[in-house]
Amino acid sequence: MNDPRPHITIQARLEFLPPVLCFVEELARVLGFEKQERLDLRLALEETLGNVIKHGFADDPSGIYDLWCEPLATGLAVIVREKGMPFDPEDIPEYDPAGLSLEREVKGLGTFLTRKAVDEVVFENLGREGREIRLTKHLASKHVAGLAPGAAASAAAKARTEEAGAGFSEYSVRRLRPEDALEVSRCVYKTYGYTYEDFAYRPESIVELNRRGEMISKVAVADNGAFLGHCALKTDHGQRVCAELGVLVVAPEFRGRKVAQRLVSAMVQEAADLGLASVFCRAVLGHEISQKLFLSMGFRPCGILLSVFPREVEFRRLTGVISQKMSSLALWRPIQAPRERVVHPPAAWREWTIRLYKGLGAPFSIAPEPTRAVPCAAETRLRVRKVEILNIAEMDIYSAGPDAARAVAGELRRLRLEGTDAIYAHLDLEDPGSRALAEAMAEMGFIFAGVLPDRINGRDALILQYINNLAVDYEQIRLERAETKALLDYVRSQDQSRDAAET
Repeated sequence: MNDPRPHITIQARLEFLPPVLCFVEELARVLGFEKQERLDLRLALEETLGNVIKHGFADDPSGIYDLWCEPLATGLAVIVREKGMPFDPEDIPEYDPAGLSLEREVKGLGTFLTRKAVDEVVFENLGREGREIRLTKHLASKHVAGLAPGAAASAAAKARTEEAGAGFSEYSVRRLRPEDALEVSRCVYKTYGYTYEDFAYRPESIVELNRRGEMISKVAVADNGAFLGHCALKTDHGQRVCAELGVLVVAPEFRGRKVAQRLVSAMVQEAADLGLASVFCRAVLGHEISQKLFLSMGFRPCGILLSVFPREVEFRRLTGVISQKMSSLALWRPIQAPRERVVHPPAAWREWTIRLYKGLGAPFSIAPEPTRAVPCAAETRLRVRKVEILNIAEMDIYSAGPDAARAVAGELRRLRLEGTDAIYAHLDLEDPGSRALAEAMAEMGFIFAGVLPDRINGRDALILQYINNLAVDYEQIRLERAETKALLDYVRSQDQSRDAAET
């Protein structure tokens, strides 16, 4: 159903502001607002939109915002929705009338005037969808007595990073503090626009994930306070032996200062301090920048995961928008001296398992083919985690019991019906019983993706993937090294073979 409320979508430019203000003011007149009430509403809207345009879209003159007018029984609400630079309304200083001076700017005056001009100002953080600002003005003749004041007004926070960015000589890498979380969100925005995972646009979520230990963040901060970048260890995979290194972002204005390298080095050291055996990461295959970084820092390719990242990912100031779902290169790096392991790959994937282990430098041996049925675990234990924003799922199979194939088939059926683009399964490669399960999963349509040491409760994982009725444009995948190109060719051949078998 179409939204009946008067609505404007307009470019975030100051010269386009007057007609927007006139539109709202004229609508308020039609609804019965007196002249002074209309002027008050215009003032509040001018301050709000001025902040959105000047601060939220300071470096993006092509940005747009939406405005709705919602007539109420007691007056009018004006709703502004924008996807400009993230900010925290709590950062807006309280206006101090005693601070009025001709010599210096009085902070918080615009927000103070806005609060006085309308009855309610409500700010809501919408994560990947940006922010919503709601201004409510009641008619004097219909004002509801005792109406509670609204939440604190929203206004653009001062762009501290840009102002502090010039002229610093040194920067350091340290643990994230709660007050850093907003700058992390801003940095993600400047790097990806609103195409990253939702939690990254919610400073409170970043703080909470760190508090719970599900994410361990470090930030790069200059000696003059400028915020340069962020990186984290994600430890939410149900074990503390191997962690994922991710959420690596560097503010565009500070690229070329080896910020990413220092952040990654700091996180590797953090992993060592935590006693982790290894770390892994996923480099996007829409460009070669992240691949080159991780390969140069001792990470080694261990798999190719098809169609991980969402469509229309925006690499601002790097490659622009990439329209298809991007694949990723899984890379692994040992932290402790790698242990000896005996692995049980299915015969079909034995050759590539050996090739990947040799490239990883992890000591291994291949168990001989069994001459009789291998006893399986007493029960099947698996965990499925859906990542909604990416429309993918991870299936960790900790033990393969007698009903393992049936359990996996049931989960696969459910995920396919939900329209999940891709399912990545991790099987315990050191469990002899996983070999039969992997062969059964191949019959279901799973194909080889790679191996990942230490991924399943500290034991090595065989990675299989299922692509759910999704065409992969292999020509758009960018790879840095010959051995990874050979792996891609192998994965592609399996994908095409599966498609041929299904047609």
